[in-house]
Amino acid sequence: MTEDETYSASEIDSLLHQGVDKADIGYIIIDKAGRVLVWNKWMEQASGKRKDQVLNFPIAEIFPEIRDNRLEEAIANALERGMAGLLSAKLHRAPPLSLQRVDGSAAPLTNPVIILRPLVGVEPGHHGCLIQIIDETTSATREKTLRAQAITLRAQEEQLRTLFEAINDTVLLIDENGRIVALNDTACIRLGGKKATMLGRPLLELLPNSNALTYRRHLDALTASGTPQRFEDTLGDDTYLISMYPVPNGKGAIQRIAVLASDITERKVFEKRIFHLAHHDTLTGLPNRAYLLDRVEHAIAVAGRMNRRLGLAFLDLDHFKAVNDTLGHDSGDALLKTVAGKLTSAVRASDTVARMGGDEFVILLEPAGHNDDIARMMGRILKALDLQWGADNEAIRVTTSVGIAIFPDNGNDARLLMKAADTAMYAAKSEGRNRFQFFSEEMTTQTLLRLHLERDIRDAIHKGEFELYYQPKICFESNTTCGAEALIRWQHPERGQVAPSEFIPLAEETGIIVEIGAWVIEAVCKQIAEWIKAGRTPVSVAINISPKQLFSGNFVTLFTDCFEKYQVPLKFVQIEITESTVMADSTKAALILSRLRELGVSIAIDDFGTGYSSLSHLSRLPIDVIKIDRSFVAGLADRSENLEIINAVVSLGRSLKMIVIAEGIETDNDVGVLTDACCHLGQGYLFAKPMPASDLEHWLDIRGHLGDCWGCTRHSSSNRDSQNHMLKLCQ
Repeated sequence: MTEDETYSASEIDSLLHQGVDKADIGYIIIDKAGRVLVWNKWMEQASGKRKDQVLNFPIAEIFPEIRDNRLEEAIANALERGMAGLLSAKLHRAPPLSLQRVDGSAAPLTNPVIILRPLVGVEPGHHGCLIQIIDETTSATREKTLRAQAITLRAQEEQLRTLFEAINDTVLLIDENGRIVALNDTACIRLGGKKATMLGRPLLELLPNSNALTYRRHLDALTASGTPQRFEDTLGDDTYLISMYPVPNGKGAIQRIAVLASDITERKVFEKRIFHLAHHDTLTGLPNRAYLLDRVEHAIAVAGRMNRRLGLAFLDLDHFKAVNDTLGHDSGDALLKTVAGKLTSAVRASDTVARMGGDEFVILLEPAGHNDDIARMMGRILKALDLQWGADNEAIRVTTSVGIAIFPDNGNDARLLMKAADTAMYAAKSEGRNRFQFFSEEMTTQTLLRLHLERDIRDAIHKGEFELYYQPKICFESNTTCGAEALIRWQHPERGQVAPSEFIPLAEETGIIVEIGAWVIEAVCKQIAEWIKAGRTPVSVAINISPKQLFSGNFVTLFTDCFEKYQVPLKFVQIEITESTVMADSTKAALILSRLRELGVSIAIDDFGTGYSSLSHLSRLPIDVIKIDRSFVAGLADRSENLEIINAVVSLGRSLKMIVIAEGIETDNDVGVLTDACCHLGQGYLFAKPMPASDLEHWLDIRGHLGDCWGCTRHSSSNRDSQNHMLKLCQ
């Protein structure tokens, strides 16, 4: 042996520690060249050969029988492939070994049990094999036990190997030097080579330079921190999710690194399609309201740091209703497409044009420049949008009114800028239309009205001016009520009933919504408790929860304490949160929602399709119900450009085992479209308007309902059966 091939005393001690646990059977440890490293006492007594007579000698010289193909192959498998093996009379018949008894007589082991186990050394490249020899004549019970263990080991090994090869993901195992020590067939296909030529090669050499740099960065991070790494990478036209996991040795050091690459190309395409559908107007292809608000907030953040001005122009077509009423909706749609094209051509590359809905458009001017520059641009736009629409004998003149707000002069967030621009646009209309108007201080009357409204909201809570109305949810399959949504109403002593759209946004902005939300929760608890006390079967109630309320810090405690106070089971309540609320802090939201769900509360995502969520986000959240935003349902009676979005959302919800509700249903045609899309539940004026609790009781007595929140998978078995039945529809 050369000096490079000898093993250190510490490594031999390590191998002995792994191999020699008991001394009532034979233990032999050989190195990768087949030389004996360990020869225990049992072997000395059984063979008559002392340790100093066999150490560092090839085992084939000590046991000529080793040349038997069965044993030789088993040793080779252990040394070269790291595979455990078992040779015995009842399995793979072992060759007879000549051993010597304690009394000095020679006795061959005619039915020996030989167990082979691969061993890993401390130094790289040093490995060996542990050979255990059992005399069946004195160890029948031991053989039976070990044989069963070996069979189990082999079966498990075969199962793992089958899984390793059958899995459609790329799976590799690399050593501490980055060389491939194992890979499956999928990895060979995707890396474009044969397994034999790839084993032992550095993984990074098989990757394009750009990919190799990314892999190297994450491998270094894993080696330095010991924590798994996850990242996305592209190879050709495909996108992969790469996961790297450390595989430690017995001492905690990283010995191997497992690399898994999952093809997520189709998922990314689907997510991109869903994102585009949810954030772009299907008619014009322009960004929609949700996308624009996000873009404006980002632009404000950048402009604030750079000390720049931004402009927000709110455009509304004059006489658009006349086009729809006289020329028809198809002509109106064609007009909107034309306007979108002209606006896109009229602005700079840095500007953003969005359709807010109907005949309203917004232009984000980034940067804004001087007011004179903005005025010249608006002049060109007004000229381009001064159209004679329709045939000569029935042409309608269509013009545009524009309101302009400037950051930071007229507001420091998207909502204030939008409100200022909208106010200026109405001023332009009141001045005669077909003109633009900058927001001015004279328009601050609206601000004063806002302050009065804020004061009145605070007083309304304490004066008992709020009331809850309930709007039923209908199961499309049974045409039966399966819950209701609690909606707040405000009866102002002077102004009469104030629309929620007028005071809820202000309550959100000022933080009063937290106090209002607490009032709503208690009012719902009281109402359900009254139904139970009166002997009525309670209808499950959905409560809208604002982001400020959800993230208030003690929401779960306040929520559960209220239900405990009124002795109302949490299974009768469902909370609704908007998609944008979840995505504002998805990690924190997931923790809060998980705690509520564990307590039995059903979770619904409201206004789905208007936020920023992806498949990976939804799959990680404890969600039971998806509510399709009313903006995608509205207008189905006249045109069906939103049908693709509805089909995509229902398909998404069904694949994630969630109930899908469509809100804002107003026509039988809406119902037909939604049931064809396999939507589960519906809510809207077609079925019932929001009503006081007393009217709801009468309504339920006539219509009946399915009982407590069958839409939640964690409730009674009958409810689960109902839900499962619904989930199977259209599958």
